[in-house]
Amino acid sequence: YTQSLGVANYLKQQHSAKIIEKSIIFNKLIKLPNFCLVNGVAIDKKNSDVLDKKYPDLIISTGRKLAHAALYIKKLSIGKSKVLQIMRPNYALKNFDVIAIAEHDHYQYNDTRVIRTIGSPNIISEAYIKQASTNLETKLAKLAKPRIAVIIGGSSKDQNVKQTQFIKFAKNINKICQQLNGSAIITSSPRTG
Repeated sequence: YTQSLGVANYLKQQHSAKIIEKSIIFNKLIKLPNFCLVNGVAIDKKNSDVLDKKYPDLIISTGRKLAHAALYIKKLSIGKSKVLQIMRPNYALKNFDVIAIAEHDHYQYNDTRVIRTIGSPNIISEAYIKQASTNLETKLAKLAKPRIAVIIGGSSKDQNVKQTQFIKFAKNINKICQQLNGSAIITSSPRTG
């Protein structure tokens, strides 16, 4: 989501593009292989935002699931909507107008529609960093010193971390904070199990 939003924000800033976000909810059919997903069959049309006949000029989608939705909207628009796909779509490239793939993904496509990015598109800008910094400073000012940073990993292929271990760890951190009259700043890995 943030990759699509990052590109949309850039287009808004550089080209005064009007951005409209739509929430697409998928049903259980989204787990099927892509060749089974035609005509929006995996879109939960009852719980998704309405796809009215005001089709966008450009659809920005990220990942396999949203590629399915983007192609469906493009079909409904009778080709009016163009699709900028971020990440490998697992559909035939000819269905997309532009495909942006990060160099670190190492997919070898020889197609003029494919552009390589150095990293993944994102929402981070100078203004975003400045605002986040201000917000963080405000939150940190409320925490007692000393402040202890705790970065928590999780299960891996070699080790399974149990909930009881996390509870014991949290109690130990709390005890240390009480002894020091301080506070803990805790974050987890995005892949924490």
